Amino acid sequence: KTRTPWANAVLSELGSALSITALRIRYHPTSNAYATPSPPSPSCPPLVDMLVQALDLVKVGAQSYFEQKLKQTNNRHMQSIIESAHLNALQKSFAACLKALPETVLLPPGLEEGHRIPSVDRACLRAASIELRNVGDLSNVGTGIDRVCEVLSGLSSNADNSIQVDDLISIECFESWARFVTVPIHVVEMTVGRMAMNYLHISRHHEMSIHYQKARKSAFQYVTTIFEGASPSLTSGDILAALLGVAAGRGVSGGNSKGKKNPSNKKKIGNRSKKRHEARLGRVLSTQDEEHKESMGDNFNRFEGDSGSVEIEAAELLARKNSACYAASFVFGISMPDGQPSTPEDDWGLRLAATSDTTSSHEICSTITACATSVLPYLLSMERDGNDLLGNHNWRIDLFTSIMNVVQRICQCPDRNIRALAYEPLMILHKHLNAVVSVSLIMENIAVDAICNCVFSLAKSCGYPDGYFNLLSDNNDEELEIERNDVRD
Repeated sequence: KTRTPWANAVLSELGSALSITALRIRYHPTSNAYATPSPPSPSCPPLVDMLVQALDLVKVGAQSYFEQKLKQTNNRHMQSIIESAHLNALQKSFAACLKALPETVLLPPGLEEGHRIPSVDRACLRAASIELRNVGDLSNVGTGIDRVCEVLSGLSSNADNSIQVDDLISIECFESWARFVTVPIHVVEMTVGRMAMNYLHISRHHEMSIHYQKARKSAFQYVTTIFEGASPSLTSGDILAALLGVAAGRGVSGGNSKGKKNPSNKKKIGNRSKKRHEARLGRVLSTQDEEHKESMGDNFNRFEGDSGSVEIEAAELLARKNSACYAASFVFGISMPDGQPSTPEDDWGLRLAATSDTTSSHEICSTITACATSVLPYLLSMERDGNDLLGNHNWRIDLFTSIMNVVQRICQCPDRNIRALAYEPLMILHKHLNAVVSVSLIMENIAVDAICNCVFSLAKSCGYPDGYFNLLSDNNDEELEIERNDVRD
């Protein structure tokens, strides 16, 4: 087998070029810079389908070459190797190009740093953003990540049962999409429940191949991205700016190490950029709302209300939180009311992630704390409001308890850096508990007890070692003192 380390870079650049070309074909600028353009004709395929059709043309030639190679040998083992290589090449080509689509034409919510924006009319980028966020259901496939899931699943389903399908390629593609758009629940079930969870049973695998380790790392990154996409720090402005393709316009300016005016200059530039960004966003919102009122059959037709943009922002925030809860239920083996199988064993998924040195890695525990940061406040708010995406509240208690048990295990970890990961979810949960005058619900009492147990665990873990005060002439352990101050606070 010949490895081509440059293949991923070439495929990524090819995918970016195809994405820009498809965008220019499907959407053309209008006279109103703040209006959302429409496709030139109903027969013009969506962006994802354009990329798939372009790759299908190459697939025809690849299939001919593949059949020619098969005829050159009668050895069944060699034919199996050729078939596996052919499927792997197809899967890698489709996944790499589809992965480049959101990275090229979309903006991530909560943009903090500079992001490469293609030299395309912003209104066209806005139209592409709305299209790629369009999600269908189990009977209707949308034009975004669920269509990508259908394409990659189709490639895998055509493979012979004896051929090993590479999940790593697909997981990397879905992780890229999850950084920009909401992952709907039925896609979470297919990608996390049926694919990524094969690599998250870390307690059941002691000897792992290099390829398995890469797939496991990608699986952790994928679920972490889903959790971070529902972070409480994500604001409605972040969602709207990304949804409508309005960049924040933040410049990254280099500072003068000798002068002291640089911080104030950066602040002034940031303020001006923020005002321009708010003005652009306001004009786009006004235009979008006018379009929504004039034509309820456009991209906003699935939302009701006076303001289409506001309804979309609220719906996407809610969908991100629901998807994070559903992904967490797979990670911790919690039974959902819709029939998802329950796995109460303690070695399921990440339940044992923080109990031994072999599994208490920073990567694993950061995934758990990202889950706790996003899911726990939402579970608490659903319990208070009496709302439920599935009509049953027992799963909320089970999921909340399971997550807090693992967070407490992290607080007991001997590694100081891993223990520090538990600070953020505990502080955020404490903040949400303080939002009510009195604690009355079962989940609130569970949260109070869990926070107390976590703090006690942290206090025990950062205690002074034996003989610490025997040699008073030695310097203090600054890291230990800082940790003790943090836990005390």
